[in-house]
Amino acid sequence: DSGPYVHALAVSHDGEFAVYGDEQGGIRCARLKDGQLILDFRAAGCAIRQMHFTPDNRRLVTLTYPDNRTYNHVRVWDARSGYLLQALLGAEALPTHSSIHPVSGELVVVGDQTKSFDLAQVEPQWSLPSSVNAPWVGFWGGDDALLYFDPRGVPCVSQLAASGGETILWRAGSQSHRPVASLSADRRFALVGSLAVPSECFLLQHDGP
Repeated sequence: DSGPYVHALAVSHDGEFAVYGDEQGGIRCARLKDGQLILDFRAAGCAIRQMHFTPDNRRLVTLTYPDNRTYNHVRVWDARSGYLLQALLGAEALPTHSSIHPVSGELVVVGDQTKSFDLAQVEPQWSLPSSVNAPWVGFWGGDDALLYFDPRGVPCVSQLAASGGETILWRAGSQSHRPVASLSADRRFALVGSLAVPSECFLLQHDGP
């Protein structure tokens, strides 16, 4: 393979996945039993120094080479989707080594600032597929109803459950080109439309408290 050199390698604690990072900041994750590529994304603009799976195998911690003081070198990713969950230490830190406790999941980062982190609360409570081209979201009514655009640009309203689940309460019948939305100050009304012409608009009213 004439691709970038691999600088870091990690295997999930259940032995199911292997992930490696290259000199250009790319990360790939493969299923070991059949070699199927699960993730392929760029995590940084510089080489990956170290990677770790958390004990639950659901998150991935990356540490990049400390050659740029304007970059945040310690990041936590969702190991299933590749979404960034958290950036740690701040851009001014220059970490050189990291380690994760195999049971508690506590992360220790060594460098000019040596710190430890409890990663137990890093994972988000909800994870909803949303539009990259229309990154807009807002709480509608209370703190358990969310108005957002799905990956196709279709406006949706979802009810968020304390358990982490969600129920779609409303979805427009068609997708919008260049969708936009606005909430009233009391969050009882929402106007959803499109910057394209012609445009279909929706005026929604929240009947709850």
